[in-house]
Amino acid sequence: MKSASGIVLWMTPFQAFALAALFTITFCVSFVLFYSFHAEKEETQDQPEMNLPLPDAVLVDEADRVLPNSALRTGKLILVFVTPDCKAFLKEAEFLREVVRKRPDIPIYGIIPFGDKDRALQEAKAHFPFKVFYDQNQHLAAKLGINRVPIKLFVEDGTIKRGWGGAMIQQARKERFLR
Repeated sequence: MKSASGIVLWMTPFQAFALAALFTITFCVSFVLFYSFHAEKEETQDQPEMNLPLPDAVLVDEADRVLPNSALRTGKLILVFVTPDCKAFLKEAEFLREVVRKRPDIPIYGIIPFGDKDRALQEAKAHFPFKVFYDQNQHLAAKLGINRVPIKLFVEDGTIKRGWGGAMIQQARKERFLR
């Protein structure tokens, strides 16, 4: 096909549009697949060992009784940072009921790092099968740099050994956590 100026055009305007649309679609699909693959890979990776000392904390229950720091420094335990305002709250509660059932040998303490203390403790108490405490003045969350939930920390003799961010939704991730 020749244009008015005598230049040979090898594509019609429709073909050029179709080719541009094809490239755009290919780019978008590739981006989505790439992002999905890396997000899933990141979501399913086990966290490396941390070996960080657990900072002192003032954790209080619904009656303002303080959990002694010594309870956090002896043996193995799991600290779960949650809030009822989190979208994953109920899914996390469901998963953690399974953890309590399968690993009764490891104590679990829920920690609410921010929000309305009384409402959050009452709601957490209704959903979680373990004792939940409020992080008084957000000291522990601040010292650990926690600004989003859920986060789970495996602590042994006062040392944080591993951490997991996000809700445990994927089955493979749940199984690794339970080991």
